[in-house]
Amino acid sequence: MASSSNTRKLLPYAGKWTTNTLSTYEEGTVPEPSLRLDLQKFWESQVIFPYSINNMVHAFGGPKPDEKNCNSNTISIFPVYKLCIPRVFISEPYNFSYIKAPNRVFRSAPSLNDQYLAWLGRVQQDRADIWQACGIYDLIQLSRTGLKYQQEMIIAALHFFESSTNTFHFECGMMTPTLLDVAAITGLSPIGDTYDPFKASDTIKFDFHNKSYSKYIMENQKTDDEVSAEEHVAFLILWLSQYVFCTQSLQVAKKYIPMAIQLHECQQFSFARLLLGCLYESMRDACEHLKKTGDGSTFLGAGPFWLLQLWLNATFHTELDLFLPEQFYDESSARQVEGTRLARLVPRMRGLSYDAVFQQYFNVFMNLKEFKPSFAPFVDRPIGPPWFVHHFPPPDSEEWITNI
Repeated sequence: MASSSNTRKLLPYAGKWTTNTLSTYEEGTVPEPSLRLDLQKFWESQVIFPYSINNMVHAFGGPKPDEKNCNSNTISIFPVYKLCIPRVFISEPYNFSYIKAPNRVFRSAPSLNDQYLAWLGRVQQDRADIWQACGIYDLIQLSRTGLKYQQEMIIAALHFFESSTNTFHFECGMMTPTLLDVAAITGLSPIGDTYDPFKASDTIKFDFHNKSYSKYIMENQKTDDEVSAEEHVAFLILWLSQYVFCTQSLQVAKKYIPMAIQLHECQQFSFARLLLGCLYESMRDACEHLKKTGDGSTFLGAGPFWLLQLWLNATFHTELDLFLPEQFYDESSARQVEGTRLARLVPRMRGLSYDAVFQQYFNVFMNLKEFKPSFAPFVDRPIGPPWFVHHFPPPDSEEWITNI
């Protein structure tokens, strides 16, 4: 800004200045340099960076950082909080006994059984319209796939996770699952209000005694012709506990009662944000445990790690050498969300010891040198709900916008 005012103001400052007074248009403003190169360099050597303490404006003195400092070596440095540094960057001995059989880090992984499938089929006949209305139909169908965790793959990836930024620090750049990935994999909408358990209505009263999955199903699955509201809520609680959030207790959790009631009543909240946030939190917790395994300690990784595995399958399917078995070709062709196909992908490697499998996966992530277009598999949005696959810009339709 030009300096034409005769106003002179003594500014509080931190640093050495040629003069303590500055001519300004207004109080607290700093004159910009003219186009003359010599004056611009002089200004850059004394530029101030304002900050405020107790409503008083202060300023740090320059000089402005040299643009030569912004080179390829410095801009590639990832922001890392010391306490959250990825395990791969910590120079301490490794001890892999925690992934050696019979240890299972992810014992809370979803498991498929006939009891659940029978109850799912019964409830779906009467309540599928509700699932469609609140956008969880495709996510519920994913529970039919019986996804098997690739434990060594997940743990190898977690060695590169930096928990203060919720990103994987690969050599090709910082990467992480996003709401776009969640939408493509599960069909969940990325918009909506923040989930609030206190918004559940009190019209449905539900409680249970048996917390183990099998006994819970026996207690709450009915044989009546029609699925009642209470039975529907009971089913959703089991689904949320075992197949979505994968509770550490390996039991049905009462904390999901309000969420199940809201889903039953089609109350809209951002399920996608909640799910992704839960995954981030679970990965942060697992990474802290990883750093303590040097002494042979074991730990239980709980949470929606199925989402992480599906994201890894989608993003690095070539590097991880995954393939789709022939018996799932038809199912994959008719899929409504990407998660259906991703859950069926399996690794070609067979018969290796647990430490050899881990080493192979670790080397894959270690050697991600350059970012490839295939690392953004959903950018074209070829498969998903109508609002997801529709081309931009959207049509001028109030109804369409409302549906989104």
